[in-house]
Amino acid sequence: MAYADIPLTALTILASERMRMYHALWHFVRNREDWEQLEPEQKQPLVEEGWTPPRFEDEPGGGIDFLFMHRRMISMVNEWAKEPSQGGHDHSHDVASPFVVGWLDVPWDHADPVWPMPAVDLTNPSLGEIFGRSKEPSVTAQYRQRCIDQYSNREWLRSVSLDAFGTELEFSIHGWFHMHWSPIPPADTNSLDITNDWLGSPFSSHVNKHFWKLHGWIDDRIKGWEDANGKSADLSTGWDGPLDYVTGQPHSADPKFFKLLRFDQRPILVMPWKDLLLEAPK
Repeated sequence: MAYADIPLTALTILASERMRMYHALWHFVRNREDWEQLEPEQKQPLVEEGWTPPRFEDEPGGGIDFLFMHRRMISMVNEWAKEPSQGGHDHSHDVASPFVVGWLDVPWDHADPVWPMPAVDLTNPSLGEIFGRSKEPSVTAQYRQRCIDQYSNREWLRSVSLDAFGTELEFSIHGWFHMHWSPIPPADTNSLDITNDWLGSPFSSHVNKHFWKLHGWIDDRIKGWEDANGKSADLSTGWDGPLDYVTGQPHSADPKFFKLLRFDQRPILVMPWKDLLLEAPK
């Protein structure tokens, strides 16, 4: 098994239509603009199945939601990774250790021997619009400095609430992580094939092994905040969406929403990254 490959049992669940729909939907409904632009016939089924967000991503509590939901995802995938795969080959993970282990240090080097940055031709206008400045060395340097000045700085960590820290992470380095390590989009970003693991879309990013390294690193920032503040993180108010209305399972959603919300009409369902560092130069 190649370094940090997702065990087959977990990969199969992550690539399932219901899991893809969940991850895309959770990010979608938390976006104020997306939610408020829904037509009544689109919104009502979401309301009926419990998808009314208790708050939007930019409101108080949104940072806790971000940290809580992804911590739950990590816990679930660690459990799935312990299960033996179907068929004649056992690709299950060593049950003695969790599958998800974040980067000890972010691989800042664009030519890192294990986690290199996928090169993208940004002279192509359409790709430039998707990736913005996420591949630029100067932006990498800015995030590296931000980690020194803020995310690993005990004094700074004491100055922010856990909720504010979660929001800062979601709309800064988190977005950069996704796009920096994304290759060019596949021909069909809405494909249900297990090979569709494009890191730039919530419909596919969680199928990519990079996702679990970067979110493992983000989850470790909670531990850093706890250590700096001398108290445990309280994520009890976090929202990770309702149970699947049909199956009763967590982190699963009815695929009907894909067409209902007209995701199928979007050539690329890109993550809603907000950080200005990722904007293309004017």
